[in-house]
Amino acid sequence: MKISDCLVKKGIEVDFKATGKSSAIRRLCKILADSSRVIDYKKMMKDIFIREDIESTGIGEFIALPHARTDAVSKPLIAIAISKKGIEFDSLDSRPVKIIFMIVVPIKQSKQLLKLLAKVTQFLKKPNTKQELLAAESPGEIIKILKKE
Repeated sequence: MKISDCLVKKGIEVDFKATGKSSAIRRLCKILADSSRVIDYKKMMKDIFIREDIESTGIGEFIALPHARTDAVSKPLIAIAISKKGIEFDSLDSRPVKIIFMIVVPIKQSKQLLKLLAKVTQFLKKPNTKQELLAAESPGEIIKILKKE
């Protein structure tokens, strides 16, 4: 499964504004709420916050990967947010987050979560990828960048 297979049209924001980690997660959940893959938006959000309470998914280098296994979605789903300014996310390196990939998968597809986290991480490690994402001015540009995966 490719990263792009898990995207929905409204699931990408390139001028993402949030005041902190909680508001960022709430906003990402809200933009996915209308997807036919979301069964219960509030439960999806709750499950992401439960996972986030275990340990911050701000992995450093301006990246956060909030994620959850949940029965609130029918298929794997990814939301992407790009913040030029940066968002305080309690990251491992204490720096603000500028690139967020939020991943949710059905509980029965737990292995898919690990595979998607690995794919996203490998994708973001490619030379110039972070710079290209930060320079993108539309969801369409993000999709073009993702097709290089």
